[in-house]
Amino acid sequence: MSTITADRVDSKMQEKVWFSVIKNSISFLILILKYSLLLVLLLFLAGHERANPKIGNTSIEFYNADFRHGILLAIDNTFSDTNNESLEKDFMYRFYSERQLQPAWTLNFETIHSYNELMHLFESAEEYGLFSSVYDMDHLKQTYNKMQNSSDDREKLNARILLEKTSTLAAFRFMIHLASGLGDYDTSMVFRSFLNDLPLYLNHQI
Repeated sequence: MSTITADRVDSKMQEKVWFSVIKNSISFLILILKYSLLLVLLLFLAGHERANPKIGNTSIEFYNADFRHGILLAIDNTFSDTNNESLEKDFMYRFYSERQLQPAWTLNFETIHSYNELMHLFESAEEYGLFSSVYDMDHLKQTYNKMQNSSDDREKLNARILLEKTSTLAAFRFMIHLASGLGDYDTSMVFRSFLNDLPLYLNHQI
């Protein structure tokens, strides 16, 4: 009888031990699961921050199709058929065509290093005997602020395209003025050759 009672006690003790082991194992697994889910969530948020152009920094362009359509439309709608504007329109087409219609001065709704370098050149125009006011700096700054401060993506995109177009035209103007001064265009063969290659020169510099 005492042997049976002892066996029952041992059995109950074993059950308690196994129950405690199982309970602790389940708690441990739940803890691991919680931390795993937390890690997955953190990785997801980090990936989302990289993928969203409005959050953090990214090297991915998210508005390719919109930009390509917009820049072509801006070039078509901006220039008339006068000699100078026809030439500028040709510059713009060739410049962006050589880039496969990729932006030169912006990424999503931020300016990039090439834009900052361009603005520094304009600010230093007096050192080259030129005038910074000739290169639409105030207009560029206003357009940049509109791109940054607008809450509507369509308005931001329109401001971005305007910033690209204005920056490119100002860059062409700066290069021409460096080569020939602020007067009328030189008509020599050498200068005409320079003008013909202007979009290529600019693309190679940025």
